[in-house]
Amino acid sequence: MSARLLSYLGLLALLGVSIALATSRLPYRDILIMLLAGAQALGVLLGFTRLQDESPLLRLCALAAWFFVFLLLLLTLLDLLTRAPV
Repeated sequence: MSARLLSYLGLLALLGVSIALATSRLPYRDILIMLLAGAQALGVLLGFTRLQDESPLLRLCALAAWFFVFLLLLLTLLDLLTRAPV
């Protein structure tokens, strides 16, 4: 099997787990769903972008972009968590 097909099947499996968690009543399901979303993003990054075949400079730029998106999401989450309840 090719690497892309394995990545695709892995992403479908993670999607199924995400859907199962979304319909469950687990106490920490939101955190688990976010972790699964991160795993899916990592699967897309490693499986479909072919960064391992590119130059180190391009990999560094992709890592910087990934870090920037992570930072934006983290700051958004911190903003939501520090607001006073209405």
